[in-house]
Amino acid sequence: MTGHMKVLMKFTNDPIMHMRDSVAPIIVISRNFKVSIADRASWSTGNPYTKPGAEVWYTDGSKLEDGKTGTGIFGPNCKRSIPMGSYPTIFQAEIHAIDICGRECLRRGTSSKNICIMSDSQAALLALRSHIITSKLVNDCLNTLNGLESKNTVLLGWVPGHEGHDGNEQADRLAKHGATTLFHGPEPFCGLTKAHLREVINKLSLNEIISQLEEDDDVLSADIYITPPENNDKSDEDSGDEESANINNLSRRQLLAEAEFRATVSSHNELGTVEDLLNDSVVDETNETPRTSATLAPPLKKRCLTKRKWTHTDIPEKLEKVSEPPNFLEDLDNPLQFFELFFDTEVFELIRSETEKNAIQKGNHNFRVTTEEIKRFIGILLLSGYNHVARYRMYWEQSVDCNFHGVASAMSRNRFEELLRYFHVSDNNNLDKEDKFSKVRPLWDLCNERWVKYFPGDKNLSIDESMIPYYGKHGAKQHIQGKPIRFGYKNWSICTRLGYLIYGELYQGAKTGNTRPELGVGASVVLDLISKLPPGSYSFYMDNYFTSLPLLDEIIKLGHDATGTIRANRVEKAPLKDPKTMKRTIRGSYNQCTDTLSNITLVRYNDNNIVTVASTQSGVEPIGKVKRYCEKQKKDIDQPRCIINYNKYMGGVDRLDQNVGCYRISIRLKRWYWQLLMFPINVCVNNAYQLYSNLTLDYEKFVAKIFPGGHQTSSN
Repeated sequence: MTGHMKVLMKFTNDPIMHMRDSVAPIIVISRNFKVSIADRASWSTGNPYTKPGAEVWYTDGSKLEDGKTGTGIFGPNCKRSIPMGSYPTIFQAEIHAIDICGRECLRRGTSSKNICIMSDSQAALLALRSHIITSKLVNDCLNTLNGLESKNTVLLGWVPGHEGHDGNEQADRLAKHGATTLFHGPEPFCGLTKAHLREVINKLSLNEIISQLEEDDDVLSADIYITPPENNDKSDEDSGDEESANINNLSRRQLLAEAEFRATVSSHNELGTVEDLLNDSVVDETNETPRTSATLAPPLKKRCLTKRKWTHTDIPEKLEKVSEPPNFLEDLDNPLQFFELFFDTEVFELIRSETEKNAIQKGNHNFRVTTEEIKRFIGILLLSGYNHVARYRMYWEQSVDCNFHGVASAMSRNRFEELLRYFHVSDNNNLDKEDKFSKVRPLWDLCNERWVKYFPGDKNLSIDESMIPYYGKHGAKQHIQGKPIRFGYKNWSICTRLGYLIYGELYQGAKTGNTRPELGVGASVVLDLISKLPPGSYSFYMDNYFTSLPLLDEIIKLGHDATGTIRANRVEKAPLKDPKTMKRTIRGSYNQCTDTLSNITLVRYNDNNIVTVASTQSGVEPIGKVKRYCEKQKKDIDQPRCIINYNKYMGGVDRLDQNVGCYRISIRLKRWYWQLLMFPINVCVNNAYQLYSNLTLDYEKFVAKIFPGGHQTSSN
């Protein structure tokens, strides 16, 4: 459920409002029946659809002024009136009538017939003909008609309503009779549409609106308009001063009057208005207009748009920022020393003290642990990343095929399990209730501080989301389709090109991270991550979740450059070619325009798909060449410079995920925060490897060298 929907649902205590007809978009793969909408002229000489021997059915839906709804079906030896109660819309009644007609034919066992079902609702027919379905009722009707088509030939046709066609008039009378018939059974008859929700919201009294807005933390601001009384003589004076309106000084008649409101609410994506829900991307399949005394006001603007002057020119390419190698690596020569840059004495002492404290809090008052034991414990965890066994107890077995002398000599199995039971990094008695990750926050804070401190000085950085795998239950767990790790915790990350994590911020939900509401969550995350970097000038690369023109304006003010893919609805009316037009051009084509006031350039490029890039670093020139398959031949096609730079530097966070995933600690527990403790350890190994300049060791051998004994721990 979206943030907007949650706000709207709070305006009614009726649980019925949570029963929705909408479903996730369903792509129609198979539609066996035909849908035809003829023009009115075709009906001048009779029904244009009927063939000799065909069964002709007429369906209709009706909604009376009192809100009662019904359907009617008229066909061979059949006259049915079906009441549907007060909640369905005209559209739902029309769809249900077609569905009942199909079910009646199936009940009769009709086969080898030409069946023609006539409806006067073009909206219903278009919904059944659509390739994407968002209504459960429409999907059920589609399945019924497909089942009927398996033994018959089915055609859905349009009949002009109320023009004297006998079958349609009969169905109309039956539908009205169904609407006047008492409905028996629980309501609603079917799921509710947005049209019904809109009617409920618009009929709220001022007092109801004020009460809900005051209790809702998601509402940032609201404008309320009180509907004036029809008889001006009955208007009441406000008891407050006319010069300063106060919502606490309203009369009874004003509080009970109908009102309309416009609220700005926070959501996990960006600021929005309540009206956004009623006009979102899911098409409302009803054609009716809500019967209400007031209409919703236009949405609020989120921020004042910056003035832009677009021209079809390029920007000069800026020189790539040169990275400065760090000078703190001169005295380091082995993997363990690089690892201890991040896991130093302070980090080990934090783990030691909090682990000991956790054991005492759980009743083991004699438990003590040393820093050396913590180091050996973490070494065994790292070993499990590159030397997997089915159960971690196998590390201590004495059998020939499973013999790890290094593990057994480092720590006994019982002592390892004791440390595993009490391993902790925070005080349970002093957890921040506002922080969902307070269990792991002390370790993350120390690691972030060291990751920034020993940052190798790269100037071209990527910003993206990294996923930490977790499949249990937690309020901050995310599902991101298309990621190698689809379920887990989301970590906003800023990385170098090779995958050094400079700073990571765990995502806690829609109410966190939006530090700049006028820019949105994505831009807020970028600016927060940039603020953690050492002083200097950088070039940032990001995807279309983050990129917007206002964000680039802010980055320019900070003295940096940025390049990122940008969504087509964020280009602020830039005169770029339409994506549909670009698809018809040859591969390698591009279209560019530049804002001469801010020096931001937009390039729309035709490659595997149409992509739009916004950049302050580079534009089109100098154009590069890439090899692509065009017309079954491998050819060199043009590629703008901003696309080349984006492809070169954007993959840093993905590289981090790849490195961590290769030798991720495999010992797992059922604690929700366990993976959040293991991830910083894995990242410290990855970051240490990025700083390690001796290329004689690959990543796996580098990890092994951190554990005492290295590759000699296994008999294999």
